Amino acid sequence: MFRSMLKKSIHKSQHCNRNWDLSKKIPQEDIDLIIEAATQCPTKQNLNHYKTHVITDRAVIEKIEAASSIMEFGSADNSFLGFDGVRGYDEGTGPTNSQLSANLVLAFTKDTPYQP
Repeated sequence: MFRSMLKKSIHKSQHCNRNWDLSKKIPQEDIDLIIEAATQCPTKQNLNHYKTHVITDRAVIEKIEAASSIMEFGSADNSFLGFDGVRGYDEGTGPTNSQLSANLVLAFTKDTPYQP
């Protein structure tokens, strides 16, 4: 029974969500569980090769999202090709990664593992 429930949860949760309800708060116990999952996953030789940063500050999240923009996306100088092979973007301003607009953002940065 538990395996069946877990399997359903895996398949239901695999979809990306970009429709954030910013009026709602994520319960702290849910945040703690997400942090535990992100920091306790297996790594090569059980060494930490990265640091996990948990960001809930709306102002910081908005700065990160703005920084994900592809500047001058529509300019003739831009060599970026979309998935359809078309160069640039009609509006001339770069899109941002809307996944970064979530109520909680996990950022991973490189770290040197501690070896005693």
